[in-house]
Amino acid sequence: MSDIKKLLPNIISIFRIVSIHLFFYSVFNKLRFISFLVLLLAALSDFFDGYIARKLKAESKIGELLDPIADKLFSNAVLWGICFFKSPTLPNYIMAVSLTLRDLILLFGGFIVVLKKIKVTMKPIYLSKICTTLIFTYIILSITFNKTVLLEVFGYVIVLLIISTFWIYLRRFFKGFKV
Repeated sequence: MSDIKKLLPNIISIFRIVSIHLFFYSVFNKLRFISFLVLLLAALSDFFDGYIARKLKAESKIGELLDPIADKLFSNAVLWGICFFKSPTLPNYIMAVSLTLRDLILLFGGFIVVLKKIKVTMKPIYLSKICTTLIFTYIILSITFNKTVLLEVFGYVIVLLIISTFWIYLRRFFKGFKV
């Protein structure tokens, strides 16, 4: 297999990180279609980087780290961007705060695991993948449409999913943590 094929999933994850800048530029300049397009491509890249890695048998340790980092950076940055530039609603702030807190706590736990050389296997849960997909969907809808009650309710449902996934990860972490 050529080197470029092995790198393709990681290149797609890096695109998602770079697309944060494209998103902010398009939102700041009120380029709605470009914002929508960047979000759509970033959301699709979240699916395709893992799919391509499995299909091409190009899974790597760096890819295992890069993909969730790209997801977390993109979703957090874009949610905060929506709060400040597009739609400063209560559900958006609650979602951004809960997602950021969850991700920071998980990141801190990951650092502890690495520093202490603790053997803990933390595979992504299916509910977390659904949550990420719904966050991308919510972000696209927030950029595309004006505020609606249905969109706010959708935001609160996602907040509950964020909290649920955090709780599940926390339980799995301590269950696998041997003192």
